[in-house]
Amino acid sequence: MEGNSLISVVVPVYNIERYLPKCIESLMAQTYSDWEIMLVDDESTDGSLAICNRYSGKDSRIRVIRQAHGGASKARNTGIRMAKGEYIAFVDGDDYVAADYLQKLYLALVHEHASLSVCGLQCINEKGEFLPSPYKNDDVPMKISASEAICNLGYNVVFGVVWNKLYKRDIFESVQFTEHRTFEDELILHRLYGVCDSIATVPEKLYFYTIRQGSKMREEFGAEKLDMLFAYIDRLDYLIENGFRNETVQYNHDILMLYFKHSYLRGKRSRGYQKKLAGLHRDYVAKIYRKLPQGLHIPFLRLFVLAPYVYCVFMTIMNKLKINLC
Repeated sequence: MEGNSLISVVVPVYNIERYLPKCIESLMAQTYSDWEIMLVDDESTDGSLAICNRYSGKDSRIRVIRQAHGGASKARNTGIRMAKGEYIAFVDGDDYVAADYLQKLYLALVHEHASLSVCGLQCINEKGEFLPSPYKNDDVPMKISASEAICNLGYNVVFGVVWNKLYKRDIFESVQFTEHRTFEDELILHRLYGVCDSIATVPEKLYFYTIRQGSKMREEFGAEKLDMLFAYIDRLDYLIENGFRNETVQYNHDILMLYFKHSYLRGKRSRGYQKKLAGLHRDYVAKIYRKLPQGLHIPFLRLFVLAPYVYCVFMTIMNKLKINLC
C-alpha cells in the first residue's frame, strides 16, 4: 500500500545484535511503503551499530543516528527531533512487527480521525516462541476517548506501553520523554493521552514483544526500580489534578503502595538508595497525600506518612495473616 503520509519509525538500539536483524527486516517488509526507519544507536558495545549500517546501505529510507549513551528515552527524543514524517511509531530493537502493522494502524487512525492508534500485542520468549500473556490484552472498542485510555493504564497492557502505537507527530510538540530515568512508558503515557482528542484501536496482535531474561521488567527490585515510584507519583498527581474518578485514583494508588512496600522491604540498604527512597516518600506526602480525594479506602495511611518502613512491615504481616482491613 502506498501511503499519502510519511511514517517515521524510531528504533532505539543498544546491544541487541541478536534480535536487531529480525526487527529491521519486519519493518522493511511493511505493506505500507511510505516510511523511514530511524535506527538510533545508544553507543552499543556489540555489533549492533554494524548491523544498522549494513541495513542502511541496502535501503536509503533507513537512517542511522549515533548518540552518546543516554537510554531509550533520549534515543526516542532524538528520533522524534530528526524524523521527517507526519506520523511517529516506536519499535524496540529486540521486538518485531507484522507486515501490515503500519498499514492497519495508519488506516485506523485516519478513518477514526484520531490522534493515535493502538494494536494488540503478542508476548514471545527469546527463542521466538509465543507465550501466554501475563497481561490483560482484551479487545476494546474501535475508538475511545483520551480519558478512557488513561483509565485503562495498568488494566490493559495495550495502553500501558509506548510501542504498538502510531502517533500524530504534533502530539510531541508539548510532550517529551523524560531522559535519564527507566520506566519511561509509565512516566509519559498519561501525558501523551492527555493531549489526544481520541484513540483508535486495532484488535489484531500486530506487535511481537520479546520478554528477555535480562530485561528490566524481570529484574529484582533494585535502585532503578525506584523510578517506578517517581512515575506513579507523577501519574497520581496528574490524575488528582485533572479530576479523574476515585476508582482510577484508588487503583493507581494501590500500585504505588505496592512499589513502596517492595522498595522498603526488598530494596538495597546502601545510603544512596535510602536517601533517594526518602526523597520519594517526601514527594508522595507533598504531592499526593495532602491532595487525596475523599472516599478512598487506604487503611493506616497516616502510619505510612509517619513511619513508612513500619507501615510496610505491618501491612505485610496483615496480608500473611489474611486479616481483612476493609
